[in-house]
Amino acid sequence: MDVRFSVIIPVYNTRKYLEKCIDSVIQQDYTNLEIILVDDGSTDGSEDICEKYAGKDPRIIVIHQENRGLSGARNTGIKKATGRYLLFVDSDDYIDKDSVSRFATVLQTIKADVVVGEARSISEVGTVPMTHRNLTFGRIYTGIEYSICAIKDRSWYAPSWLNMYSRDFLLRNDLFFTEGIFHEDLEYQARLFLSAEKTAYLCKPFYNYVSREGSITNDSRIEKKKIKDVISTLNKWMELFEHSLNDPDRRIFNGMLIKQFLYFSRLYGNTDRRAVKGINISFILKNSLDLKEMIKGILFMLFPEVYVRL
Repeated sequence: MDVRFSVIIPVYNTRKYLEKCIDSVIQQDYTNLEIILVDDGSTDGSEDICEKYAGKDPRIIVIHQENRGLSGARNTGIKKATGRYLLFVDSDDYIDKDSVSRFATVLQTIKADVVVGEARSISEVGTVPMTHRNLTFGRIYTGIEYSICAIKDRSWYAPSWLNMYSRDFLLRNDLFFTEGIFHEDLEYQARLFLSAEKTAYLCKPFYNYVSREGSITNDSRIEKKKIKDVISTLNKWMELFEHSLNDPDRRIFNGMLIKQFLYFSRLYGNTDRRAVKGINISFILKNSLDLKEMIKGILFMLFPEVYVRL
């Protein structure tokens, strides 16, 4: 297979980690690559590193733009890309040397809209695998079938860098990232997999997500914006699931909706139990993924201030 792949790297003030990220892409054992570095208004010297690498490797394209956030940088990359398939890599992470060639092997036999991958989450505490235990290599899933398998297995992951995408599929379905919001991947993945007709699976991690100290902010204004954006996304999910899914499938997706609502409510201290329209005790009893999630949901509905402090 000699198909061109476009690797899109949004860059914003990650000078300390950027070279390791770019090196991991240019050293791929699959060479038919287009590497798009989207400098999203960097001011720490990252922009100069991008230009330095472009001068050494003709496959690298650098785009400088005013700061539009991660979503805006990814959207620029999607529009600029000429490869048949796209991969996103955050500029403070890195990928294994055989990542693209492994995706290419899958795509030789399955012309998928999306190929779901696996990753390692790396922190000072250690490395935690982000894997799927109940997917079959070589099988073709619809996006809904994949999502149901992942939700049931508690391995539905939101990050967009976890997957390889057909660019034509993204463009045909107008699958661009919503700009100006936090947790944009959460909003994106639901739209993505409800649109995908062919989804494949790449077993064994390829992506190295590096969790770093200092990534959490205590700015109350930002925290309020984050929970506001999450609530907005979950309300969109509710409407999307209602109009796009039949009842058995919708219950499973709604179970994930409840799970995310409870998780982010605790994370950001949200005590507004009516924030997502339609979630109430009856909804929780009908749609929770298991007994544990049901108990958590009922506790939140009855005693939200207690729940978020647990």
